[in-house]
Amino acid sequence: MSVFRIFINLFLLSLLRFTVNAQNPTYIAHVCRNAVNFTRNRTYQSNLNSLLSALSSNANVTNGFYNTTSGESPNRIYGFFLCRGDVPTTICQNCVIFATKNVENWCPVEKQVVIWYDECLLHYSGEPNSFTLSERLNASTVNPTNLNASYEGQFNKEVAVTINDATTQAVSVDKRFATKKSNCSVFQTLYSLVQCTPDLSSLDCNRCLQEAISGLSECCSGKVGARVLYPRCYVRYEVYQFYAAPILTPPAVVNHRGKVECIIY
Repeated sequence: MSVFRIFINLFLLSLLRFTVNAQNPTYIAHVCRNAVNFTRNRTYQSNLNSLLSALSSNANVTNGFYNTTSGESPNRIYGFFLCRGDVPTTICQNCVIFATKNVENWCPVEKQVVIWYDECLLHYSGEPNSFTLSERLNASTVNPTNLNASYEGQFNKEVAVTINDATTQAVSVDKRFATKKSNCSVFQTLYSLVQCTPDLSSLDCNRCLQEAISGLSECCSGKVGARVLYPRCYVRYEVYQFYAAPILTPPAVVNHRGKVECIIY
């Protein structure tokens, strides 16, 4: 084989490797509760393997959400995945399959686990997946860019208006997902996204999102972007578009004491 052909083959191999890696979902965070562990190669491990296989096999569901159980008490496992509401089914499927294959690298023996990617999240536990349980597992990330201190109060107010407007929409639709874009005075555009698992009631979805919104003020004030993550819901805002634009974006004017501050789409 000529040196030129060897070079071409190596180039194509490296290109293929890059392409495969480029398809990997974007890792955000994970939580493993160390207080409750299991012994590998026992019944719980077998049930976990079955659960992850079932989640992976159903990663092509069109609504981006699937929950199931595996095994019998006391070794029953409850689990689900949730894909971001705007991602296509193929990207959702890729993210879920990747997550199920890699989650035990992060959390090898813990019974309460959640891992978040930009495109999906995966959660499983030895307890029923109630919202109360989910409150114990949370994370937050921030955009490292600091906000100009003189704009912080106004910016935080505009974030609250946009995210609460998105929350109102999300709890009223079956998908439990909404995005909002606002033309505000501090920055040209502010983008917000909220989502719950679609099996939550409107009341529980709202309660979860309000908890996450409260977390924004605790962790992320003064940042131009941030997100607070729970297994059952999450919120995010940025000053750049990080989600696919909705097909229809009818504007709604938000007034404060008679003054128009933001046009929300």
